[in-house]
Amino acid sequence: MTATLTDVQFTFAGDIEAKGIGSEHEGWRQHLERTLGRDHVIHQSGLPHRDTAPLYWRSAVNWMPYRPTLPFVRACSPLKLTDGLASGRPILSADVPKCRRYPEWVTTYEGAAEASARLSMLLDEADTPRAAEHRANQIGAARRQTCSARAEQL
Repeated sequence: MTATLTDVQFTFAGDIEAKGIGSEHEGWRQHLERTLGRDHVIHQSGLPHRDTAPLYWRSAVNWMPYRPTLPFVRACSPLKLTDGLASGRPILSADVPKCRRYPEWVTTYEGAAEASARLSMLLDEADTPRAAEHRANQIGAARRQTCSARAEQL
């Protein structure tokens, strides 16, 4: 997607490791290096989770490019999701189970072409009055996601 949306600045935060990458992903490291080497891509490694909130709030869209076929991804509850929700910014994610719990706040995709199209759509709508109202509602919803509210629900 970074190859097709060259007018969009991408920021990837965190350390990217190749742990668990098997032989079916030959060339993964080269692909990563090509992607992170693009002029419109920034990689901030070594950033502790506690320091990532400003990235979510400064972004026009928060993209979670998971590979949904990995067993770990299917079972995880990504911290990025709750951080993204709290920012009020649109969230674009691969179709992972946890994101399906928030269909009004998370736009999901299957495949690179759909991700690219949905990211473009979300960016085009980012500065509209409708987006501002959605942002306020999303922040309000995130504030209601507390441990006590979850306990009552369970």
